[in-house]
Amino acid sequence: MIFKMPSLDHLPKASLARTIAVVILLTAAMETAYMLLAPASFKSSWLGALVNGAATSSFVGVFLYLWLRREEAARKTAEESTALLKELAYHVLDAEDSRAALEFALRRICEITGWVLGEAWLPSADGSQLEFYSAWTSREEELKPFLEASRGKRFLPGEGLPGRVWASGKPAWIEDVTLDANFPRAAQAKAVGLRGAMGVPITAEGRVVAVLDFFVYEPRPKVDPRLVSLVAAAAAQLGAFLRRKLADDRFRQSQKMEALGLLAGGVAHDFNNLLTLILCYNDFVLGSLEEGSPLRRYSESVRTASRNAASLTRQLLSFSRRHAVVARNVDLSALAGDSCRMLKRLVGDSIELAYLPTPEPCMVRADPSQLEQVLLNLVVNARDAMPKGGRLTVAVSQPASSRDQVLLCVRNTGAGMSRTVRERIFEPFFTTKEPGHGTGLGLSTVDGIVKGAGGSIEVDSEPDRGTEFRVFLPRVHGPAEERDSLERGTPRKGRGRILLAEDDDDLREVLRQALAEGGYEVLEASRGDEALRLAESRSEDIDLLLTDVMLPGLDGLSTAEEFARRRPASKVLFMSGFADIGRNRELPSGTALLEKPFSPQSLLLEVEKALDGPV
Repeated sequence: MIFKMPSLDHLPKASLARTIAVVILLTAAMETAYMLLAPASFKSSWLGALVNGAATSSFVGVFLYLWLRREEAARKTAEESTALLKELAYHVLDAEDSRAALEFALRRICEITGWVLGEAWLPSADGSQLEFYSAWTSREEELKPFLEASRGKRFLPGEGLPGRVWASGKPAWIEDVTLDANFPRAAQAKAVGLRGAMGVPITAEGRVVAVLDFFVYEPRPKVDPRLVSLVAAAAAQLGAFLRRKLADDRFRQSQKMEALGLLAGGVAHDFNNLLTLILCYNDFVLGSLEEGSPLRRYSESVRTASRNAASLTRQLLSFSRRHAVVARNVDLSALAGDSCRMLKRLVGDSIELAYLPTPEPCMVRADPSQLEQVLLNLVVNARDAMPKGGRLTVAVSQPASSRDQVLLCVRNTGAGMSRTVRERIFEPFFTTKEPGHGTGLGLSTVDGIVKGAGGSIEVDSEPDRGTEFRVFLPRVHGPAEERDSLERGTPRKGRGRILLAEDDDDLREVLRQALAEGGYEVLEASRGDEALRLAESRSEDIDLLLTDVMLPGLDGLSTAEEFARRRPASKVLFMSGFADIGRNRELPSGTALLEKPFSPQSLLLEVEKALDGPV
């Protein structure tokens, strides 16, 4: 047999030296064995000499050939790995997101290895299962049935090839997927001719953040270490990229939310000042009209529109977490039941709204109006997802996994969402609705409220399979606390002297008028230092300082602190349309705060309450 010897030029000197040393040692061993074991008469014959030389030469040739073939394969693997890693490093840096990076990696691995299909799987938002993320193949039409099965599939840990890799954190190899008992897509694979498969994990920050699997038409009975090594090297590089990408994404998202929050807070502050003007002057007009006046209908419409606008600014402040929160113990089960009775009219007759209460109170600590906003936004989104009707279920319960939480579940039988949409639903101003039919603030508001209450939110949805939102809130103990009822009472005729500090001239005028009509004497100031000078110059009592939190120069908090030091018997009431109190400061516990916008009636009732309360 004649062997064609591979070239020795590419071998490193150290490797070649090791090869020659091993050949010399084995040749010497063979000659020694021959000399010891062969009969003397045979060794001295011409045939013995010929056999000894031929055997030794053949052995040396075969051994050297096999050794060099292995060295050649190792060199090829190293070169392919190096080339792939260089390509990945170059393209990953330019990738806009993790999807682009993964799709490039799938394509290049398939092109280099000759495997026909590559897929990427990522953990779901709640981390309970793997979801299809992306795929690459040059035979899209041929493999369409298998790809369709993949796109609608989810895997639990240990289930299927992706689940096995996810659970173990190690590569996996399947000789023939059509014969594998733990391969749920076996029928689809058989239909398109796929047989061999392998899967590799991508790890970042100590956990598996993605799984790649690859398929080929032929069965692969033996694990190919070269191939596994190549793909594992690429996965390691992708893991480093995803780790940086996740950190960058978190940083950019926090910056974006902070910028949007500041913008929303500033807009809400100015807008709430304007709404307070509209509400107050409209109430003055409404109070001057006779009961049967046709103008009352117009004035009441202005009031309704103003309150709707106020609701919008509350949503802006909620998603930016700058809403003035009045937290109290609330029975979420009772609140959801009351809300659902009113929401039935909102969803319409074509949608069946079912409420599943819990037999015992589910106490949480949160702002009741914010909880109502959460339920309202989730129900409105569910209604819009079912234009042809369906079933909407609201349930409050205690999750089986924890007695320290309360679960609010809102699920519908509507259109569902793709993974791409699910990844963005909590972004401010993101909406899939037609222009003019959505602000994109509904779910971002929900997210802000829930996180502000110390809770979390999960979503489970697939196209044409409906959507389920799960809101988890910390459970508290103790009785429910009654909500304030500022709008329900009638203020009594006031007495006393009030120092009003408000920098908006128009707003200060309307507040002065409302307080004066309520029976109070009013002293006015447009700045904090001006209010303090006015208080210092007056010898008579000042019963209450009514100040905006945000004032030019000396802010409302500092003004109130100095005012209280000089006049310890006087009361303080804050106003604000933007509850990010002084950016880095918070209102002292128990401090009275009147949130803009408000009506004259609300103003007078809150002033009355502050004057009757402790200092």
